[in-house]
Amino acid sequence: RRSFRAVYALPNPTSRSSRTWITGARLTRRRVGWREALSLTYQHEGFDVGVDQGTTNLFIGGASYERTRSNNRIFPTRGVRARFDFEGAREHVLSDQSFFRMLASGKVVRGLGPRTRVLARIDARHMFSSQFRRLPPTLRFFAGGDQSLRRFA
Repeated sequence: RRSFRAVYALPNPTSRSSRTWITGARLTRRRVGWREALSLTYQHEGFDVGVDQGTTNLFIGGASYERTRSNNRIFPTRGVRARFDFEGAREHVLSDQSFFRMLASGKVVRGLGPRTRVLARIDARHMFSSQFRRLPPTLRFFAGGDQSLRRFA
């Protein structure tokens, strides 16, 4: 399945602001039991986040792989899900800078009775960039939210 998108966004949460234009294409297909999505995206973003501000132009290539197994799609009592995402841009290839980021996530569901389930989830993320402060906030990782457990020194 092929899809195309064009987005203009003005997200302004309390910690940051940005003005973003995104256009891109995605190809999604099944590959050996996994759902594979390959994408090419052009992103232009002006941003302010903390003391960092700037404008970026990025041509981003990406790939994601997801697999889900469960006994019921609506209310599973046994199931697992795994997902891996990779995306990056290369400076001087229609981009102002280079970066590469990886995300891995997993989820397990186990039923303890007819109306009780236990859910466990893990997310791991890593960003490779020699100029992190020039990356727009839409590509940075922020801790927090209602499904987050954080540790502080």
